This record gives sequence, structure tokens and C-alpha cells, in this order.
Amino acid sequence: MDMPEADRIFYNNITSLQMKSYEFVLCYAEDLSETVPEFPHSHDLHQIHFVLDGALDVQAGRDIVRVDRHRLLFLAKGIPHHALYEPRLKKRYFTVIYDIIPSAGEKNKANSTGGDCEWRDFVNVLDAVEFCGHALSNGPFDGVPLLDEIRKEQMERRIGWNTSLCLLYYRFVVNALRHMSRYETARDVECAGKKNLAMAASKFIHRHYMEDISLESVAEHLNISPRHLNRSYRSMFGTTLMKNLSLLRIEYAKYYIVNTNYTLEEISEKVGFFSVRTLYKLFREYKDVSVSRYLLQNRRAARE
Repeated sequence: MDMPEADRIFYNNITSLQMKSYEFVLCYAEDLSETVPEFPHSHDLHQIHFVLDGALDVQAGRDIVRVDRHRLLFLAKGIPHHALYEPRLKKRYFTVIYDIIPSAGEKNKANSTGGDCEWRDFVNVLDAVEFCGHALSNGPFDGVPLLDEIRKEQMERRIGWNTSLCLLYYRFVVNALRHMSRYETARDVECAGKKNLAMAASKFIHRHYMEDISLESVAEHLNISPRHLNRSYRSMFGTTLMKNLSLLRIEYAKYYIVNTNYTLEEISEKVGFFSVRTLYKLFREYKDVSVSRYLLQNRRAARE
């Protein structure tokens, strides 16, 4: 099921396609697997999960949603969500974060007979998602051929590849919305083309969580000021980079607690806390249980 890192889809530039009556803004897209923890977050953007293999459990607001193979999960703007970290359950899924923004004055023309109202077709589907907070397709979605095209375009990088990629992502989202309408149960726009700093920072802390990193060191890596990074990160995720770094480390600590016989001191060092006291403090603060009790409960369960 696993594929080489070089073959995975990863797109983290904010870019857009300007249509007559709306703008399609692509913020982020990636192939993911069970090996990547995801911290709880929310953002003022639309998001789609498409499961390629296995099954994905997503916390969406107060609900835990199971997304089976080749099904789509649409997440509304502003809903707190995250994919549950279950490293022993093999899975692969594609996620895309985007927005569809009407052109100035288009809303006022929506009811005119000559107006270009294509964006309204999208909104009709997305409004149903917004009302519920999330929506799951009832049937399988044939999105694999498009993802194969995206992967090929990304790897070959021939003339015009960046625009071609954006068009392919647009087709994927449009096809997903068309599919959803059949099964319906029911900003940074000024930075177009610039680096999505929040996602770049997120990828950095995923790669370097075990090291002694700080807001300043991540900002230095991205060649921006800590203040600019903090503002961009908060805008995307609604919280601070350092809090999410701590949450990420705790998720990896949970994995070591359940699956290894390392001491808590060794686990603390492996996940980047460098102090077992810090692990104790933050584990109780974010998980509402002491790390000792969590260790006892899970290692006892593993023996049974």
C-alpha cells in the first residue's frame, strides 16, 4: 500500500484560477497515510478527504466519521477536525484544502437571467455541507485517474506544469462536488502564488519534532520573521505553532507508550521534550490523564 515519498502528491503553494464569476483558490493538497499524526484544528476554508486504501476515522466537530475506501468526506469551513492517529491501521488518503469565492458584485447578479452563476452551483452543494458541518458521500468516487494525472504532472514538471496542476486540482474538486450533488442528503487570496507558510511550518515540525526547535528556529528556516510566521500560522490553524508542536510530540509519545518498552525518560527524549517533567505536565494538560496512568492502562491492555 505504501508508495515512495517522491511519488506522493504534495502541493503547498497558495494559487488560484480566476473565472468570470468566481475564483478557485487552492491552498494545499497531499497524499497521507497512517504514519502522520494530525492535531485538532479548524480553518476558514473548504476541505475534502478522499480515501485511497483502508479506512479513515475523522473527528469532525463532535462526531467521529468513518470514511471507507474511495469515499469522500467534505468538511465545512470553521469546523474543528482532525484525522485520528491510528498507526497500526494501514490507510492512505488524499486531502485538498481550497476555497471558491464569488467575484465582486456577482451575488447581486445571481438571480439575473444573463448572469454567469456557475459559482452558485458549487455553493448549493457546499451550503449543505456548511449546514451539517460535514458530509460523507454514499457511494464510491472515481477520483484515482485524476490523482494519477496529478502525480504524473508533479513528477515530470514539463512546461506549464504549475498551471496544469492547479487545473487538475480544480477538476478533482469539481468532480467531487458533482459526485456529492448526486448523493446529497440534503484567505488569503492576496497571497495567491506565494508560499503557504502555515503548511510549510507544519511540515517542518512533523519532520523535526524530535529536535530542539522553536518558533524562532522555524521562522529562520522559512526565512521570515517569527511574528509573520505566528500570524500566518494562527490564521490557518487557529492556534499557535508551539502548541501544535507539543500536541504532535504527545501523539508520538502515546505511540511509544503503547508499542514499546521504552522508559518515560527515553520516550521524552525521542519525542523532543528532553525532560520527563515536561512530558508529564503537557500530557495531563492536553489529554486530561496522567502519563503514568495512560502507560499503565495501555500496557495492561496490550497484555490481555
